[in-house]
Amino acid sequence: MTVLAPGFVPDTEFWTGRLTDELVASRLARIPMGRAGSPEEVAAATAYLAAPDAGWTTGQILQVNGGTLLGRG
Repeated sequence: MTVLAPGFVPDTEFWTGRLTDELVASRLARIPMGRAGSPEEVAAATAYLAAPDAGWTTGQILQVNGGTLLGRG
């Protein structure tokens, strides 16, 4: 099994009504790429995992988060 682990993607229903300037700034500060992700970027990773080319990709957690985990200290 392989799973997809998206990072901060504010343009989704999950964040509706929850975003504040402080929250966004806090989240963005942890992302080495310096920006939030987009639904399209998460969809592209999902499409890859669903495609035949990913047939040998297994037992992984695909992090789609702009390097957030690398930025943790």
